[in-house]
Amino acid sequence: MVEMKIQLKNVQILDPQSSWHLQQQDILVDNGVITAIGKLETAPDAIVINSSALSVSPGFIDLKADFCDPGFEHKETVSSGLDAASAGGYSRIYVQPNTQPVCDNKAVLTYIQSQGNNHTTAIGVNGALSKNLEGKALAEMYELFEHGARLFTDDTHSSNAGLVQRALLYTKDFGGRVALLSRNASLTDKAQVNEGMASTKTGLKADPHLSEIIEIERNIRLLAYTKGSMHLSGISTAEGLNLVRRAKQEGLDLTCDVHLMNLIFTEEDMLGFDTHKKVLPVLRTATDREVLWEGILDGTLDAIVSDHRPADTEEKELEFDLAAFGAPQLETVFSALLTQKPEALNHFLPLLHTGPRKILGIESNVIEIGHMAELTIFDTTLAYQPNMRPEQWRFSPFKNQELQGRILGVIRGAHATLAQH
Repeated sequence: MVEMKIQLKNVQILDPQSSWHLQQQDILVDNGVITAIGKLETAPDAIVINSSALSVSPGFIDLKADFCDPGFEHKETVSSGLDAASAGGYSRIYVQPNTQPVCDNKAVLTYIQSQGNNHTTAIGVNGALSKNLEGKALAEMYELFEHGARLFTDDTHSSNAGLVQRALLYTKDFGGRVALLSRNASLTDKAQVNEGMASTKTGLKADPHLSEIIEIERNIRLLAYTKGSMHLSGISTAEGLNLVRRAKQEGLDLTCDVHLMNLIFTEEDMLGFDTHKKVLPVLRTATDREVLWEGILDGTLDAIVSDHRPADTEEKELEFDLAAFGAPQLETVFSALLTQKPEALNHFLPLLHTGPRKILGIESNVIEIGHMAELTIFDTTLAYQPNMRPEQWRFSPFKNQELQGRILGVIRGAHATLAQH
């Protein structure tokens, strides 16, 4: 972390809300503020960032990461997680409430926030939907909202209809948003892989598309009934996305995201029993993956999330059906997306910055003179060999792969993490 004057030379500005969008200019950041944009003389006292194809966008925001702190610090801490987020280009990160104790009250929330002081990447917290994530009594959501929470979720735990209805009605009073992973627990008990090729060829228990579809249908009906605000996380099927698209067309206050893994891999990647790619939602068909990309292009999807979930040896180096779901993702999101669909850069970038801000209801820091700098700096032409922390890298789904595109730095106000320096 540094506090200084920074100059970006001949940088392509990728911010659709900026008057400088798609232009190549120099940007000077002084004490956290953009003080000049244009063809500038090199400031003698500035750190200069220059690269063959330098680009800058508003700072990335991740809506869904697990930092395991408090309670599971042997896997990750807030500090190490924020370091990973900065390396991945994120200026802000929002962590899940599945800590120990659960983040269902302000004491846990403020503890997590305090651990993020003085980092380049700011930390936010998604509050629990129910007390102790048990799906019974509602958590102290208004209290959590007053202290910064905007999304309320029980993470991967299934939420019954009564709880969701009460939460939607309650959060209407103060502007919170109920966030749900649409996966029917009774249809997915001990399920490991997608129903179809993966389940047939591996013999592992199947997770059917139906488990997502009927949950989305139920959740949309509850949303229409209550006229509340809902976020559906981890859309993984073509039919599920179509249900969301129709609900949005009907005017419901509904947002949604897709996990990185469902944009990159498919159920065929499960045939080798690779626990590094064992995630939730399970990897679906190639057709599902392509429809999800179409949802990025047509604006149905609002955000792309990492669903970063660190693991330890005891959770991952096991037989496939015993291994934990999840993988470390923060450092590789941008490069993995660019490698998969380089032609879609200008379509997926807004789902990493503007989309999450709209979901959270926070103002965008547009790249303009006089605005606070909240920037992600990258080069799309540089190859990236992921260099994660050794204890996490061995569980990465991108192990031993060379990806396209490299994050070169993050600036958030007077704080910066710069890969070149």
